[in-house]
Amino acid sequence: MGRSAELSELLAACTGTRGGAVVVAGPAGVGKTRLLDELAERVTASGVLVLRGAATAGGGPYRPLAEALLRAAPPAIAEHERLTPFRAVLARLLPTWPAAPAAREYIVDPVVVLGEAVLELLRVVAEDRRCVALLDDLHWADPETLRLLEYLAPRLDGEPVVLVCAARDDESSPVRTLHRRLDVLPLRRLRDDDVATLARHCADGPVSDDLTQLLTTAADGLPLLVEELFAGLVEDGRVHRDALGWRSSAPLAVRVPEAFADVVRQRLDRLRGHVGDLVQTAAVLGGEPDWRLIAAASGVEPGAVAAALRIAVEAGLFVEDDDGGLGWRHALTREAVWGALSPPERAHRCRTAAAALSPVPSDRLALVADLWARGGAPGRAAVIALQLARTCVIAERWAAAAVGSTGRLPTPATPTRPFSRSPPTSRWPRATAMVRSGWPPPRPPTRSALATSRPSARPWRSPVERSAAPTPPPLGRPSPRASGWPPGTALCPGGCAPSPSSAPSTSSGRVAPHGSKRLAGSPSSTACSAWPRASTCRSPRAR
Repeated sequence: MGRSAELSELLAACTGTRGGAVVVAGPAGVGKTRLLDELAERVTASGVLVLRGAATAGGGPYRPLAEALLRAAPPAIAEHERLTPFRAVLARLLPTWPAAPAAREYIVDPVVVLGEAVLELLRVVAEDRRCVALLDDLHWADPETLRLLEYLAPRLDGEPVVLVCAARDDESSPVRTLHRRLDVLPLRRLRDDDVATLARHCADGPVSDDLTQLLTTAADGLPLLVEELFAGLVEDGRVHRDALGWRSSAPLAVRVPEAFADVVRQRLDRLRGHVGDLVQTAAVLGGEPDWRLIAAASGVEPGAVAAALRIAVEAGLFVEDDDGGLGWRHALTREAVWGALSPPERAHRCRTAAAALSPVPSDRLALVADLWARGGAPGRAAVIALQLARTCVIAERWAAAAVGSTGRLPTPATPTRPFSRSPPTSRWPRATAMVRSGWPPPRPPTRSALATSRPSARPWRSPVERSAAPTPPPLGRPSPRASGWPPGTALCPGGCAPSPSSAPSTSSGRVAPHGSKRLAGSPSSTACSAWPRASTCRSPRAR
């Protein structure tokens, strides 16, 4: 799917009149093996002899080449007269061949002797028809095999033999030395429309837009992951098929495919020293790798962290961005590294990183709260989350002030590198709402405060809503003349206007407000007996 141009180029090389060698290079899961399968099927149909071999992790010397030659060189061919000088050498490479007299000692490089023997064997095999050798997974090949292929590649020009190799290019591998001798055919990641087409092919029917978007984002253009992720969604019961096609039946969430997780674990295992620990620390912190943050969270000297991350880039776990920063090689690489840790390891690493990042600056509050929460310390996480919520409320008030003065929100500074693809700040809206609603509860009010104010019955309003609301009356006791009462009228501390028909007289001759009583020590001071009944007291101070 989406490989028509590459397949056409390989077919032209394999069915032409000249020989040669080419290496198909691309990241893990990009479809190299699938491309070789399709190539083998088509050239076999055209009458070409196909030899296939593959390297394996930890395989011995010459594993892929010996596997390919065994199928085309039975023991009977050892008697061919053109192979007589190389019989003893080839018998050491092909275990099914009859034993031959011990080979004489050569003073030249053994790669030259074995290379000439293999080249002559290929010529004998290709006497009747053209021959194509497909060697897969050469990123696992031993150095002896790579040196032999490097010797053979330039000598196949003009021979009826074509050598097609496949290897990963997203990790440090000796196969990169072949790029000097072999033509390179890079396999790029699939485009979004090709991913959508592949998803429909895997589902054998239409696929909903949200499911297509999930597969496009999570697979990151790798065909293997498109197939594995879709199979995982079906297995987990998150998608179902109806008359219109495949669509989600539960919240869409992907789990790392086992094949992809194995690749990541193998790369982690090859890292030595503290490099693997720093990669796991980066996975614990989340987001894109930041060497300064990793140094602060791990306690390792920043220079050593920078050198270790360079090794991780060569191992195919990280990739350099265009802006000079680092990113995970794939969207699921970080999840695969995180999944390789056991639950106790995750909790310990989260706690260690959170403690190392304390005291917490304002730009790391969300991160540290998330670390404490994942580390099994909800109390500490709550403290940091409340601090974050208060910071957000203060920032909202400043933004409201800016709106009131300029009519628009200030443009925030765009960070050079985002904190995370899914920032943990989204975890704390409840904490923000708690602070806005007055949690934790305030201290009990004093007696004087109860005499001059009452709790508001209105819901909490944002600073923007408050700025748009009409201005309340000024606080304080209004003037009796302004309220329409004769001079000397005693008002309650809240400023309530008394009812003329029910206003009793006091001993001083002044009219007392409704239901008021004299306060001790001040003949002109009264307290409204309606307090704290908010339905009676109409004091603007009570509002």
